[in-house]
Amino acid sequence: MKWSTQNIDKSYKTAYLSSLLLHVYAQLFIDGHEPHTLKWSYPSSMGKGLLSEYRAIWDSLTEISPIQSKVTLKIYPPSDLSDIGETEGSSWGTTESKIGWGNSEASTNDNNSVWGNSESKSDEWGASTPTPVSLGWGDESSKKSKKVIDILTDTLPIRFDFKQLGNEESLTEACAVANYLINSGYSVNPGELVLCFDIGGSTTDITALCQMDGGKAMIKQNSIRFAAQRVAQATKYSPNFKSVLLKMCERKNISIQGLNKGDNKFSENTAPYYFERLVDRLDDSDFNTFYLLIAAECKEMMSINLYVTGLIMYYAGQLAFKLRSEIVKSEDAPPAVKALAPKIHIAFAGKGARIFDWFTAVNPKAANDYYTKMFIRGIGGENVAKQTITPINFPSQIININTRKKDNNVKYEVSKGLAIPTHITPILVPKNKEAIEILGEENFCVIRPNGEMKYLNYGNSITTEMMEHIGDYFISSPQQGQQPCPKFMDFADLFFKVSSSMFGLKMSPADFMSGFQNMNIESYIKQDPDFIEAQKRKKEEQKKFDYVAPIIILEGMNFFENYLLKGIQKS
Repeated sequence: MKWSTQNIDKSYKTAYLSSLLLHVYAQLFIDGHEPHTLKWSYPSSMGKGLLSEYRAIWDSLTEISPIQSKVTLKIYPPSDLSDIGETEGSSWGTTESKIGWGNSEASTNDNNSVWGNSESKSDEWGASTPTPVSLGWGDESSKKSKKVIDILTDTLPIRFDFKQLGNEESLTEACAVANYLINSGYSVNPGELVLCFDIGGSTTDITALCQMDGGKAMIKQNSIRFAAQRVAQATKYSPNFKSVLLKMCERKNISIQGLNKGDNKFSENTAPYYFERLVDRLDDSDFNTFYLLIAAECKEMMSINLYVTGLIMYYAGQLAFKLRSEIVKSEDAPPAVKALAPKIHIAFAGKGARIFDWFTAVNPKAANDYYTKMFIRGIGGENVAKQTITPINFPSQIININTRKKDNNVKYEVSKGLAIPTHITPILVPKNKEAIEILGEENFCVIRPNGEMKYLNYGNSITTEMMEHIGDYFISSPQQGQQPCPKFMDFADLFFKVSSSMFGLKMSPADFMSGFQNMNIESYIKQDPDFIEAQKRKKEEQKKFDYVAPIIILEGMNFFENYLLKGIQKS
């Protein structure tokens, strides 16, 4: 194999693509295979318009490849571009039937909450009658009347319409991770549900795998904007963090320009940068030492870590409840799968997965207890958990948390998933890529055309239509005597107890209550740049409004930015 750079253009774009190409080839050679083909991963949320733009860039890789070989490089296009999408039904009108799920009895165990009694009671989800809307092409009267907004709540059972993941196509990042998981120890047998969180810098990609009629299936792939960057962001508020970085550099004989070499460039604004620089220079055996040093000298950073990882685990519990409910309803799930409450396996991938090692380095048992309790609270409490999942080994192990991790695979799961031929262990993926996403919070309701306020259970799906009309037809409206955000308060309760007792979090219950009472989640969402961009795309480009996110995660982002970062600075 010869290497050449003569075909590499000096532009940023081709240099960037060349570095990606080298990275993927290097990763493939780790496994001892010389590739004949090259697959690329892309975010599952990337629209077809953007995919088309990137297609031209991908196709140019054969020209800028720095590798000289007899092997012919093939570039596979994204499978999404071969799917023209839903073509049934009219674009000008809808006739939709809506049904409810019936009565949900999920409730949250208050566990002696420090906020007082925040027990949330489930609502009757009930059923609503169909509301046909017929719009003719030439009906002028319809143009004069105000558009009726009738937001769907929960819909008919999901039809995944599975297809086998093809080998000659590029994959979403979630598909690549799924391919890696099932070929590296996650058997995904009947009665098992695997939730994988691929934690990056700014987003966390979520993959859900289970057994369906026809084989191993990926039933969920989407992203949330809550990831390791939150931990890095907090380093600027940690007064002793520079000292920790310098001590690690001294122990490992590492020189970093601007930190311990040359002019001092360290400041609160550059702290996240130097944090990343050091982490990239550490060996696998060094991380526990680094985390223990943080726990000893930067306790506030441990609290930040517990917040981010704890909320992900709480959300994982909510997702397990939601996905199990959808599996039971789905016509694609065989009776044997529906009859088995699944055992839950939680996997972490990506460079950001290391944030789950911090607490474990300090105390493995305490970390496992914390994450397990967060998961159970998220699922709705112990009573709901008993009806929803099967313990791995009761009572010592309720769920399996990343026990099959291989440290040397951190960051490389996507690359290796792309390298493994998909026919080795076939995976079913849904043609319908609408993410199964959960509302995750109580006290939200939709306003019916007749003015009725229909309250939704936290387990209700949340849709782009709801998010588009947040504050107008989809609102947060706690009834008299109800707490403003009971699910988020339930998460914060356990986080406060553990972080204050183990790592001396200086915030008081009054500080937390101030954050709860002033959540203003509707205003926060409307100011989100992604929300604003979705509005812009719909208005200027006539594209579908495509912003959606679980409310529990948005609440977590809001509280983190406006209260927690200020709280860790208390002396």
